[in-house]
Amino acid sequence: MKFFVFFFLATASLCAEKIGPVSYQMPTTAGTWVIGQRTENEDGTTILYIPEGIEKKEAKEFFGVNVNKYPTNVNDLGPLKEGLSVMMPLAKIEVWSLEKSKNDILYEWKATVDGKEKLHGWGRGFSLKEGTVLIGYQADSNVSMEYAINTWLPVLKQAKIN
Repeated sequence: MKFFVFFFLATASLCAEKIGPVSYQMPTTAGTWVIGQRTENEDGTTILYIPEGIEKKEAKEFFGVNVNKYPTNVNDLGPLKEGLSVMMPLAKIEVWSLEKSKNDILYEWKATVDGKEKLHGWGRGFSLKEGTVLIGYQADSNVSMEYAINTWLPVLKQAKIN
């Protein structure tokens, strides 16, 4: 069963992508990623990327971006953990901070079921006066942790609010 953790678009280019106030660059070392889903409404925009050539329901990894109009204290990991728990009610969710400042956070999380890790992810959140930005990567347990850390953590760290 696939879980889409982040409320997270054509082929991702090598140049910086931009959605709302955030810009980010897809990693060239991860191959080509395409938009698996894009949702826009009055509350915000969500983009979910998947590796090219993989059906969304078969994807083992996802990269997503959500920009919404609801200001949130992203340094409070409680609501993030609660949201993940709602989406994965049978899993034990753990979330911890890697880096944080007053208005942004870099965090890591994992979901385990029956003592076995099923999903692992990293995210970055930005608290803005006009809303919240969440950007993140998740993978199931078949994806190399070394690849994920070396490829996707720099993307999250380099994301910027314009």
